[in-house]
Amino acid sequence: MGQSAVTPTQGFTFGAWGFWGWAETVIKLVAVVIGVIAFLGIASAAPFVIGGNPELGAVILLGLLTIISVVVIFGRLAAREIVSIAFAIASAIGHIALWIALARVTTQPELVILFAVFIILGNLAKARFLTVSGYTEMGQDTAGMLRFNWGLIAIYGLLAIMIVI
Repeated sequence: MGQSAVTPTQGFTFGAWGFWGWAETVIKLVAVVIGVIAFLGIASAAPFVIGGNPELGAVILLGLLTIISVVVIFGRLAAREIVSIAFAIASAIGHIALWIALARVTTQPELVILFAVFIILGNLAKARFLTVSGYTEMGQDTAGMLRFNWGLIAIYGLLAIMIVI
């Protein structure tokens, strides 16, 4: 088994993420910024449209991904790694912002696509990070973490496709 997450009995720490770990973080932070830009670009008076939303499937899928991004914060808090905690909070903010924009029928669907693309690119960097570092967490082996990561890549790809068609 490779490098594992910080154990909860230790204090808060900074992990040694290496090039690919930082590349993942920076690339995904671009997605966060895109989510916030989408949110800022909607009219504050625009109503939420869920049932009659032309992008209903994408709204639901992004809603599920948003819930997951919020839940991840608690796992990162348990691991007590400062960069992971900060990034998890930023990621949740980006997901929430984009979901609100999409639920208010954003006039900039290309931002949803760009968000998904940058998350995918970040997860490709994560796949490389997992491969070269041997990093594991929550009892998974590297192969399991890679399978989960590839699943996320597929789901965010589906999100982008849902917006395109």
